[in-house]
Amino acid sequence: MLKFNDFKKLRSFFSLFITLCIFIFGFYMIGFICMKNSNTTNPVIIEKDLFADSNLNKRVQDFVISHVEQIKIPNIYYNKYDYIDNHLMEAMVYDPETGIPELSIFDKNNNNISYLNKNMGSSYIGKINLGYSEQKIMMNLYSDTSSNYNEFHQDISPDGQKILELFANDDYTIETKLYDVALKEETATYDEAFPVCWLPDSSGFVGLDDYLFIQSVKSVERKNLLKVDDIIGKTTDDETSEKRNFALENLTGGIDLKVSKDGKYAYIFSRNTDENNLTNLFSVNLEDGTFTKTDVQGIINNIVPLSSDILLIQGKISGKTGTFLYNIKENDFKNILSEEALSLQVSPDGEKIAYTVQNGDTVDIHMAYINSDNISNDEVIYTDRNYISTIRWTRDSRRLSCIVNNIIYEFSFKNM
Repeated sequence: MLKFNDFKKLRSFFSLFITLCIFIFGFYMIGFICMKNSNTTNPVIIEKDLFADSNLNKRVQDFVISHVEQIKIPNIYYNKYDYIDNHLMEAMVYDPETGIPELSIFDKNNNNISYLNKNMGSSYIGKINLGYSEQKIMMNLYSDTSSNYNEFHQDISPDGQKILELFANDDYTIETKLYDVALKEETATYDEAFPVCWLPDSSGFVGLDDYLFIQSVKSVERKNLLKVDDIIGKTTDDETSEKRNFALENLTGGIDLKVSKDGKYAYIFSRNTDENNLTNLFSVNLEDGTFTKTDVQGIINNIVPLSSDILLIQGKISGKTGTFLYNIKENDFKNILSEEALSLQVSPDGEKIAYTVQNGDTVDIHMAYINSDNISNDEVIYTDRNYISTIRWTRDSRRLSCIVNNIIYEFSFKNM
């Protein structure tokens, strides 16, 4: 039988339970009323940095060095080297037997050096300066601006299987030689071809001699698109034109060419001989040979195609020295680096840029992300009191290197 005290306890329990239910119900009702009466149209502002950059299509991350590897290529000449793949590098190396710098392949895994043009006479860098002082050619190519003259003479195919090298003969005529990396030997020679630039698929290259041409490296097939005189204009009479050395004239005349990322266009820039501060920029359709010409007020030192419509240009444009993004369709220059870069390289994936700048008594290496509109996250990753003339990206775009006192420093990064 239920006692009175038990009934009293039960009633207290139910009272507490009902009170708790009323409290919870009231709490939810108050929240509901507040929500209904609130102004839901007020914007909420969230910091932009919390999200990925919509232009770069990726979260911007700091360039944090995780490891530095020292690479020593014996007897390397003039800081000239580049990457073939993750362990093979091409470099100009003094041959101990001849004392002449030779184009070579260096294997990082076993420190082995293979000479590609051994017993064939000296290559361009080793010989051309005997007849043409380096300073004279640098002045012709780049006027009063600093340059990386030594970066122009070997060009590795995008697939890493072939190398093109500018070569000087005993009579100072110029030719371009083709080397097979696997065979470690020369496979073809192209007379009077300079400048040259690989097609993106490595099937061949675009070059200039007396024609703008496309040369296959899989066969002897060659397609002549236009006479150089039809593009740039005649600079000599017909009789002299038949005898002249087009390659040497292009070299000393400051003419260079690059191919677009899609392989559809060639971009040629040529110093105007009548006006010192005018550069002619040509965009040539490689399908049909049609071209457009733009007169640029200034001096172009180097061009890097970023997309079909955007070029990265180093030089002095409209009185300003720096690095610019040039929109071909809109004929518009945008200055993205006001500093004068001693050396500049865009990564093979087209997403990153590295450059060196003189900063008082030191040289700084900068890294940044780049797209068709701007650069971002520009940071100094390394500083040295020694002059740094050459920087290089690895083929996978994950590592960057520089050379100081004949030692290559290869930087690895945490976020790559």
